[in-house]
Amino acid sequence: MGEVLLEVGNLEVGFHRTGDPVAEPVLAGVDLALEAGETAVVIGSSGAGKSLLMRAVMGLLPAGAVWSGSIAWMGRSLRSERDWRPVRGGGMTLVLQEPLAALNPVRTIGGQLTEIIRRHRGPAGAEAVRQAIGLLEEVKLEDPQRILRRFPHQLSGGMRQRALLAGALACDPRLLIADEITSAQDAMNRDALADLLLDLGRRRAMALLVVTHQDDLAARIGGRTWRLQGGRLHDEPARPPRPEVAVREAPPLRTGAPVLSARGLAAGYDGGADRPVVRGVDLDLWRGSATGLAGKSGCGKSTFARCLAGHLDPCAGTLRLGDLDFLELRGREFRSARRSIQMLFQDPGDSLNPRQTVADALAEAAGGDPGKAAALLDEVGVDAAVAGRFPHAMSGGQRQRVALARCLGADPMVLIADEPTSQLDRPGEDRILDLLARLQETRGLALLVISHDLGMLRRRCERVLIMDDGVLLEILPAHARPLHPATAALLSGEGDPGDESPKIPYGNELPPLVEVGRGHFVRGVEA
Repeated sequence: MGEVLLEVGNLEVGFHRTGDPVAEPVLAGVDLALEAGETAVVIGSSGAGKSLLMRAVMGLLPAGAVWSGSIAWMGRSLRSERDWRPVRGGGMTLVLQEPLAALNPVRTIGGQLTEIIRRHRGPAGAEAVRQAIGLLEEVKLEDPQRILRRFPHQLSGGMRQRALLAGALACDPRLLIADEITSAQDAMNRDALADLLLDLGRRRAMALLVVTHQDDLAARIGGRTWRLQGGRLHDEPARPPRPEVAVREAPPLRTGAPVLSARGLAAGYDGGADRPVVRGVDLDLWRGSATGLAGKSGCGKSTFARCLAGHLDPCAGTLRLGDLDFLELRGREFRSARRSIQMLFQDPGDSLNPRQTVADALAEAAGGDPGKAAALLDEVGVDAAVAGRFPHAMSGGQRQRVALARCLGADPMVLIADEPTSQLDRPGEDRILDLLARLQETRGLALLVISHDLGMLRRRCERVLIMDDGVLLEILPAHARPLHPATAALLSGEGDPGDESPKIPYGNELPPLVEVGRGHFVRGVEA
């Protein structure tokens, strides 16, 4: 038997309900031991308590949580903040599911990495920058010097996750805990990130504890596996069957005036005109319709969404909201119009204030009306008892529903859902998508769903747009046969069209989208 790094015995974690002196347990009788250099997996559905267990291990339980049992690091009992402080970082470190919850939004990636290096390794100045570049290269991020100058919001979700991983590696930990860090990735990037974790563990002789709801990822990681179910850890994972999801018949293609219309939209960061992240994008959204936008991680989907929602100024193109020239609005008119376009982020932490209760957040979204909170929670299927909680005291699925309720509080015409289910398990994904479909119909929303999962979008939307390298390559009715290599690659789960889909150089005029069938357009084919 090797050296035992982490040992958890008979752990119980619970929360006090209002007025109840007895804590309601979420975790009970949890036993866990991890040896130096070992790789292990904890698997469980959304809301099972996986993240709560990891926070308990790190001594980072939220306020109001109570725990009993034992947690030890290298044979030394951990009970107080004084015990945990020297262990965090160089002993064990936690990489979170939601990078924006851990990255400082007002500091560059370089500033954050060099601070960690100075604090845990000692070097500062040019040597710290050199080491930061080395860490970004170690997590396979291209052009690390450019990444150092970027702020978190200027990176794709996958790039943010790798930057956060680089920060964890700067601590040179003996145990790395990865909490759902692949859940927001497409199939290609998920597998690449899993392989990167395994490679880092081997090269650094570092123990890995990977937390996930994905059975296929657990199988890829290998090693010892526990399933968290009913608040307890079980050695033998039982693979739950996936319920069949009904495929909706595609309604007829929409005609008439769109509620939101983009023409030739281009946008980027640092001005973006010379090398835009997205370019030449046309889009129409209609009330009561669902449109999908698919593409691999980092292709520009989220940047485009932020332009549509008024969170990022485009460097070219036009955008109309009904009869309004959205890009020409200023001041109060702009703020009022922007409420009509709401964005449901991949990471609920983007829109939920960690210091606000759910009730306060929903009242603020509804223009200061506290009476609407209960109705909004009911509309998204969340128990009214959640109203008094803070975001950290909810599961990922609950946070996503509360973030959706916050969007609805503005009574929008357009809802942009950016990877809304990527952090959920499969049953949770289906429930959120069913809810979005119902809201689309009952509220008459124009719905834009962004995902790397093309198969899901074809089941759920009337039509799907395919983006690669910031350019729309194909627009197809949901049940049409894809023609572009990028679309075929996404559908197969590979995510990379390879040499069959050559990139369009910056500065070159885009070839036109050619209609090859009713409502079906492909870029770069002969008319």
